[in-house]
Amino acid sequence: SLFDKSGKLDYAKNKDIHVLKPEYFYNQLHSTIEGYRINGGDESIKRPVIIFFKNENKLNSFYNLDVCEEWKLNGITQTLTPELTDLEKKRGILNATKLNMITFATEEYGRGIDF
Repeated sequence: SLFDKSGKLDYAKNKDIHVLKPEYFYNQLHSTIEGYRINGGDESIKRPVIIFFKNENKLNSFYNLDVCEEWKLNGITQTLTPELTDLEKKRGILNATKLNMITFATEEYGRGIDF
């Protein structure tokens, strides 16, 4: 779900759906994450962002790119993958809701979990 500054669902077909060549996908994903994290440029509001990937390989393909390095250096990223212990999963789900946190998760976390 995409919410605007007032908390209202804001879905715009021409804004929220992008059809890209594969070589542009990761850069666009990075830009989109950053845009939602800083709430469209308003640095005073830094929202949590959760991105779901089909599997761990696809997650790592993006997470290990240079475009994610600054986020990792600033300690604002985490990954949620199937092999985590129950305690790590609980902690990760709680952390995913913290302001400014970027969470990369596999599709298992997108089903039946309330963040």
